[in-house]
Amino acid sequence: MIAFYNESSLIANSPFFYNVVTHHHHGVGTLPGANPRPGANSLPRERIHSRARSRKSEPKRTRPNFGVTPSQVVELYPLVELRLVNRLSELDAWKRPSNDDMLDIWNKVYKSDLLVMFGISATDPRYEYGKIKGAKSLMKRTLNQWTPQLRECGLKAVRGEILHRFNPETDVQAIADWVRFMVGPLEDLSSKDRPFIWQSRDNANTADDVVLQTDENGQLVEVKHGKFYGCMVARTLACHLQYIQKNTHPGDPFVPTQRPRGALMMSIQAVHRALLFWASGKYIPPSDQPEYSKANWGDVYTRTRRLHQRRSTVFKKDIDDASDEDWAAIRRAAEGYMTAGQAEDSHSGSECAMDGVVGNL
Repeated sequence: MIAFYNESSLIANSPFFYNVVTHHHHGVGTLPGANPRPGANSLPRERIHSRARSRKSEPKRTRPNFGVTPSQVVELYPLVELRLVNRLSELDAWKRPSNDDMLDIWNKVYKSDLLVMFGISATDPRYEYGKIKGAKSLMKRTLNQWTPQLRECGLKAVRGEILHRFNPETDVQAIADWVRFMVGPLEDLSSKDRPFIWQSRDNANTADDVVLQTDENGQLVEVKHGKFYGCMVARTLACHLQYIQKNTHPGDPFVPTQRPRGALMMSIQAVHRALLFWASGKYIPPSDQPEYSKANWGDVYTRTRRLHQRRSTVFKKDIDDASDEDWAAIRRAAEGYMTAGQAEDSHSGSECAMDGVVGNL
């Protein structure tokens, strides 16, 4: 099972275990003869001292101290996590749920108010801060763990496929040729020419294995089918679907999305990235893009927030336009790896070049 947290680490590292923090704010001035920094307060020193003394008499501001985490928080947090990951999978790649989304998810799971459970009254001036800080800190840690899981699943899917097709010790050139054949343009992250997203490429090692037909203009073109559920993409998406399935409780009325569009976008990018690591025929991560991050794989915007280059949303329109039948086929392909137990197995080949594993959907 793909686990996005474990209970012991949840309790030990919970953001609810933080101490009371006291902040003192003193006035800012300049010493005689010193050049004040831009925007600095240039009040005389006597005024500064007077202001500082007045601060000492003010009561200290403290943040709520969650010294003991109620068992209800630990017991029900998996339900929060499930809904949060599901919401994340619906958004565009590299997008995060809004603060309102996060608090709405939290409040729908916990029947009694979180801060009341910790003994903090709604009339306490610390209430609103604690409500936001406590919930968001814990939920952000869940969000930060989802992307690395897909990244690792993409690496495993590509590695498994290469080990199934080739011997890495003797087939270095064959691997390099196959990667170029499957990945499309190596340098252009905005290209939509990504043969690995098609299931019809699963049974091909070279261009000689591609099925061709004559189009209306008399040109030979590749016969393609199975868009967005090529075996490596399906196997990566299976990690997300498997987590959702394994963490959905029988008595929970929650219904996960049938269109995890963001998870599919991220799965495509995870596979793309992993294929680039094998472009030389050996596993060598490129030095210019070592991390699977928004900075390296997200869309590029200008300083005025105008879209400059699509990278993570290259296939957004195609995915959004996919029909219910298309999504059913995508999910069936991914679920085939869940039942085969291959979404987690990093040592077995995905065998998606073989007939009958996923099927010709």
